[in-house]
Amino acid sequence: MKTLYIPLAALVGLGGALSAQTITDSSGSSSVNYFSESKGQADGGSSSSTTFALTATVGQHEPGKRNSATYYLSGGFIGTLDAVSAGAWITSASPTFHTPRSTNLIWLTGTRLNVGTPAVTISGKPASVIASSPTDVAVRLPMLPDPGWHSIALTNSLGTTSIERGVGVLPMLYTDGAAASNVSFDLVFKGTKNDFVIWALGFNSGPKIPIAPYLHGLTLNASFVKILPSFQITDASGEFRLPIPPVPFVFTIYCQSLFITTNPGYSPGSFSNRVSF
Repeated sequence: MKTLYIPLAALVGLGGALSAQTITDSSGSSSVNYFSESKGQADGGSSSSTTFALTATVGQHEPGKRNSATYYLSGGFIGTLDAVSAGAWITSASPTFHTPRSTNLIWLTGTRLNVGTPAVTISGKPASVIASSPTDVAVRLPMLPDPGWHSIALTNSLGTTSIERGVGVLPMLYTDGAAASNVSFDLVFKGTKNDFVIWALGFNSGPKIPIAPYLHGLTLNASFVKILPSFQITDASGEFRLPIPPVPFVFTIYCQSLFITTNPGYSPGSFSNRVSF
């Protein structure tokens, strides 16, 4: 295990620990995967940037398990890393976003995935394995009616490996960066271009209230809901990003949206998952 010193600006977080990524050395001749267990502020670094120590390891995170969270690294830096190759490891899933009615084929990428007979679950639901190789496994997406992020786990004779943000079911909300008091982050609305979005804040969650003909349902406490100005998603990616300034949160705020759409995957519309900050 080695300690790497990198500028804070190079880390762009989506919550959780640092996930498996690829680093290429300065000559471009080789690369290694890494997994981060922790990061903390370190002494040193230039006067113009905050420097963090990134503690990274490859191999077992827990006995028989290698877990990938969602964290991106941008920019370049020089560092060394002791690597131990052991067990299977999922590093990504593609494509990322799906609709509640889809049963798409998705590809899991990683290392030593087909040792033995791989079995895959998505949020605990079995996913049929269509094809496999040491670095790729194709699976059929099971029906996932609940919007939001769904984890993927693969088990073979070497153990279990998982990725926290494996696939996202539309329409969905998530935070780009840690949703914490006094920290700036983006609240991301993810749907389809031209979706009409009605969003609301609440101070309490509640049981799911189905509202026909819309999919999913309202999961905010209906007694404490504040409807905010609605908008239309115009970006081709289907995303709308709302910057949240670094303000103190005195209490937990819950957010949920109703997406009205022509997308056949969730038409005529659906409530998103609920997020809190």
